[in-house]
Amino acid sequence: MLNKFLNGKNISAFAAGALALSAVVATPAFANAKDYRCGALAEQASAAADSADADKQKVAKRFVTIGNKLCEAGNGRDAAKQYRSALRSLGVAEAAPAE
Repeated sequence: MLNKFLNGKNISAFAAGALALSAVVATPAFANAKDYRCGALAEQASAAADSADADKQKVAKRFVTIGNKLCEAGNGRDAAKQYRSALRSLGVAEAAPAE
C-alpha cells in the first residue's frame, strides 16, 4: 500500500506540500505591541491622522485602520506599509525608531 502511494507524482506533491508547510511554520509572522511596526509606528500614524485636516484625515485614518487590522492578524510588515502610507498622505516624515 505504501508503495502505491509513493509513486513519482505523489512523492513530488508530498515533497512540495511539506516544503510549503515548513516555509509557513519557519516564517516568523508575528507582530506584538513590542514590535516597532505595530507599536511606535502605529501610534505615530494614528496621532498624525488625528491632528490632520478633515480631507486628509479620512484617507490617513483608513490606512491606520487597515494597519491595525493587519497587526491584529500578525502581519506587521504589511501593517507598517499602511502606517507609512498614512504618514505620506499627510506629508509627515516617519520618526526614527527608538533603540
